[in-house]
Amino acid sequence: MSPADAKAMQIQNNISQKTNAMTKQIEIMERQAVQYKNEARAALQAGNKTLAAAKLKQAKVVTTQAAQQRNMLNNVNTINMATQNAANAKEIAQLMKQSAAVLSTVGISIDDIEDLMDEVSEKMDEVDQIMDTLA
Repeated sequence: MSPADAKAMQIQNNISQKTNAMTKQIEIMERQAVQYKNEARAALQAGNKTLAAAKLKQAKVVTTQAAQQRNMLNNVNTINMATQNAANAKEIAQLMKQSAAVLSTVGISIDDIEDLMDEVSEKMDEVDQIMDTLA
């Protein structure tokens, strides 16, 4: 593994860890927003409109923060996919290069292949004639 590949793998691991942490953080925020809404509902039922309004405001702030975190997470995931696609493209290009090198060293020409196919076809015709004779 080249140093560049090792660095890319390390970056992928870091991105994965960060996305996991961000996902957990978003889940916590979303649960907190639900809790604030429930508290607002309970305060409203108890007749405390001021507390209910404050809890709804807290829920809105947390919901907005969660949405911002989700947008950042989407951006990180997009970058991660682009990085993976670039790594895959690099590997495919290397494989194509290696394949081209192998094909160029084989030393078989199209004429050799055509001659071989003609020879195989003649042998198949001979086998068919033998089968017809035996039948």
